[in-house]
Amino acid sequence: MYCVKLINHIYLNSSDDLATLILYIFFLYNTNMELKKIQENGIEATRYLERYVNNIKGDHEIYSDTLSIYSPHEGVDSFPAPVFNLPREVVNIIQADPDPRLLREIIGADVKFVIHPNMLEDQEYLDRTGLSEYTSEQSYIVSPTSSTRTLLTYDQPYTFMVKTDLEKRHYKFIRRLKGTSVEHSIAMSSELGSICKDEALSEFAYLPESIGIIFGDEKTGAGVLFREIVPRPLVDDTRTLVPYFSLYANDIRNPEDRALLSQLIDLHSTKGQELAYFTEVILGKIIRNWTTLARDYGILPELHGQNTLLELNDNLEPERIVYRDFQGTYVDAKIREEKGLKLPFTKHLAGEESGTDRAKQFSHIYDHNVGHLLLERLTNTFIRDYPQYKYEQVTSEVATMFNSLFPEAKDIFPKETYKVGKVVNNEVVMEKTHDNPMFR
Repeated sequence: MYCVKLINHIYLNSSDDLATLILYIFFLYNTNMELKKIQENGIEATRYLERYVNNIKGDHEIYSDTLSIYSPHEGVDSFPAPVFNLPREVVNIIQADPDPRLLREIIGADVKFVIHPNMLEDQEYLDRTGLSEYTSEQSYIVSPTSSTRTLLTYDQPYTFMVKTDLEKRHYKFIRRLKGTSVEHSIAMSSELGSICKDEALSEFAYLPESIGIIFGDEKTGAGVLFREIVPRPLVDDTRTLVPYFSLYANDIRNPEDRALLSQLIDLHSTKGQELAYFTEVILGKIIRNWTTLARDYGILPELHGQNTLLELNDNLEPERIVYRDFQGTYVDAKIREEKGLKLPFTKHLAGEESGTDRAKQFSHIYDHNVGHLLLERLTNTFIRDYPQYKYEQVTSEVATMFNSLFPEAKDIFPKETYKVGKVVNNEVVMEKTHDNPMFR
């Protein structure tokens, strides 16, 4: 039955596409989520992890206004994303050292502007943005990633991701991609490219958002971002990427499988050393990189399960964490001033937006986005599979590590913890969680 569904919804343009389809079907039916099989199946494993080894909040209709056919969990296997070929003179092109293959694909005599297919039938959107003046005679065959609006190309010799302007409510927010967000993401990609030369960030990498296209003005226009899938800094060997959410999530197609987190620990730690491996390697890479970026560069990365990937080498040993999706990355102007760093950012400055202040922003990013949305979920999976250890043992070790690496944090963070509360007109208001900080 599933094979029929897959064939009905994938668009085949060539024998290569058919080969890809056969490979994907084979992968779905002939693998469980074993680390070795993820490593062997490359990009097809990536598609699978993004969609099916990712805990969800419930039925798509509850948390999203997008059509369910585009859902990573419930939707079709692939679909066409409309491509508008726009004259170069009507768009603003921003770059951050793109791969030449991506550059050749997106920018030529015209510029390829991709929209989410959910917006193609929205005539008001097309009229307002000005896209209705042009025709879409091309499409990329794509599959959804975990974020829904970011799409992974399916039929291109050079595979890349496209972050689209999706003016639909998805969880708490309407997922617009305005010009200023495109500019911020490209600026952050460029900044990360520069600071990754720091030896203190040898365990850190990022997926470049290397081309941004802005069409129209800030109020009525739209943007698109093109994200590469090979982490930088580049390495000589082949690496395997696993989203952090896939470490603790159930495989919805193989729910009996052991968690990938526990598979890693079983593979690389000895009996009695599971806690040390978990805190030092799995959590430690997150803490060391977050504190370095915040303390030395005033960058507050949203290292939660969706935005953070774990990079594994040929021996399936963790090498680096890989950060992606920079739109919501906050920057602390005070730290950058103290460090004598330039401030090439005009938005998402910690404490300068209505509804928050600097301390609350730090707490929201670290205590909630990193702590609650990632560290806590990883820890819960760890103590479930290794019940000889206690939750408090983990939090104590992580807090000790955090404070030793970032002693200045005590003068920045509030005593309480904060998260995004109400969202009014797509703007946030911080609210106190009434929880004690567990990981600092």
